[in-house]
Amino acid sequence: MTARGAARRARPRARSALATSLFLVAAVCAALLAWPVGPFRPLSGTARAADAPAAGPATPVLSLRRAPAFLARLAAGHRLQDGIDRVLADARLATTGGRACVVVHAAGGRTVYARHPDLALAPASTVKLLTAVTALRRIGPDARLSTDVRADRLPVDGVVDGDLWVVGGGDPLLATADFAASAGLSGAPRPASRLEDLAGAIVAAGVRQVHGRLLGDDHRYDTLRSVPTWKPAYVEQGQSGPLSALMVNGGFTRLRPTPLPASAPAADAVARLALLLAQRGVQVAGVGEGVAPQGAVAVTSLASLPMRQIVTEMLRDSDNTTAELLTKELGFRFGGGGSTAAGVSVLDAMARALGRGVAGGLVLADGSGLDRSNRATCGALTALLDTQAGPDGLGALLPVAARSGTLVARFAGTPAAGRVAAKTGSLEGVVALSGYATDARDERLAFTVLVNDPRDDVAHVLVDRVGVLLVGYPQGPAPGELGPGQP
Repeated sequence: MTARGAARRARPRARSALATSLFLVAAVCAALLAWPVGPFRPLSGTARAADAPAAGPATPVLSLRRAPAFLARLAAGHRLQDGIDRVLADARLATTGGRACVVVHAAGGRTVYARHPDLALAPASTVKLLTAVTALRRIGPDARLSTDVRADRLPVDGVVDGDLWVVGGGDPLLATADFAASAGLSGAPRPASRLEDLAGAIVAAGVRQVHGRLLGDDHRYDTLRSVPTWKPAYVEQGQSGPLSALMVNGGFTRLRPTPLPASAPAADAVARLALLLAQRGVQVAGVGEGVAPQGAVAVTSLASLPMRQIVTEMLRDSDNTTAELLTKELGFRFGGGGSTAAGVSVLDAMARALGRGVAGGLVLADGSGLDRSNRATCGALTALLDTQAGPDGLGALLPVAARSGTLVARFAGTPAAGRVAAKTGSLEGVVALSGYATDARDERLAFTVLVNDPRDDVAHVLVDRVGVLLVGYPQGPAPGELGPGQP
C-alpha cells in the first residue's frame, strides 16, 4: 500500500475518533451541569464535616430563572403586546371595519411590538417626517431661502429708472407682522421672515422712487397652485395655501373668519410690499407680475429663517403649505424642476438611500400627506425614525404631548404628557401618530400607529392609549423577583 492510500484510509478513523471524543466531552459537560450542586462544606481529613447530604439549589442550574434580566424583559414585552392587542381589539374599532398597524422599536431598531408592519395604509401627515428629513439632509439645517429684489440697473439718486422685481425663493414663512402674530396653530404666533424687513432693506439700499412697476416673479416653481389629485376644497378650507415661489401670509388674503386664498399669490405679495414701501416714503408706479430679465442686478434681499426652524414649524403645526413648498424646492434643486412631482422623486430617492426598509410600501403623491393616494407602512415609518434617533434628529422638532403643536391638547393628565413627541396625522377616515416615547427607564422607543377607516373620534382615543402604554414600558416583575431561588 502506498503512503497516500494509507493516509486516505486513516482519515475516516481520525474523524470517527474526533467525533467520539466530542460526544464524550459533551456528555460529561451535560452530566456536570445537571449534577445537583449543594453549598460548599469543608472536609476534615477524608470525611465530610457533616453526615447529612448536601441540599441542591432551589433553582436547577439549567433554568431560565438564572437569567432574570432576560425574563423581566420577556414578561414586559408580553404585557405590552397584550395591552396593545387589547386596544386594537376594541369593539368600537372592529365594528367600523377599521384597519390598523402598530410597530414599536427600542434602541438600535430592536422590535418590541409589531402588528401588520408591512400593511400599506394612508399615512396622512406622517409623510411630513420624510419631507423634513430630506430637506434637512439635502438642503441643510442652516440653509436659508432668499427673496431677492432686482432691477435693470442700480438706483441713481434714489431712483430706479424702470421696473423693480421681487424674485421669490420659496420662503413659506414670509409674512406681515400682523399675520405672523396669530397665524400659528389655534391663533398662536407663528415664526416668520417679515415683509416689513424686506421693505426696510429696500429703503436701506437707497431706493426712494420706482419709475416703473413693482413686479412679483415666482418662476422658480411651476404654476400649479395645488396638487391636481387633491380635493379642491383643501385650498378653500385653508388646509393649504395656493402654492407659489413668492407668496406672503401663506398665500391667503385673510385667514379668519374664513380663509380667503389669493387668486394671484405673487401679485398679492408685491401689492402688500408696495403699501409698506409707501409707508416708508417710497413710491412705485404700479404693481403686477413678471419675470426678472437674465441680467438684472441685485438691489437687496431678505433671508428666510434657517431650514431647521422652517422644518420645525412644519412638523409642530402640521403646516401643509410649508411641506409642499419644501417639496417643490427639493424638486427645483435636486429633481430637475420646481414641481411637486420632481420633489416627490427626491423624497423617494431619500427613502431608498436611508435603507433599513424605509422605502418599503411607500407610495407618494405629495410632501404633506394631504393626498389620499399616499401609502406607507408602520414598519417603514418606524425605520425612518430609527435613522433620526440621535440628539440632532427629529425628536427635538416634533410636537410634545400636552405641551406643544398639534399634541398640545392630547394626553393631558396622563403619564404620556411630556413623554411623547410625535407627528400627528389626520384626514377623513385616517388617524396616525408616529414619533418617540420615553419609557419608564428613560429610554427612547420609536413607534408608529396608523388607523384607516375608523370613526375618527374612536381612533384618536385608541391611538392615545397606545402612547400611554409605551411610556409605561417595561412593566413587569423586577429582575430580583425572577432570580434563582435560595436553597
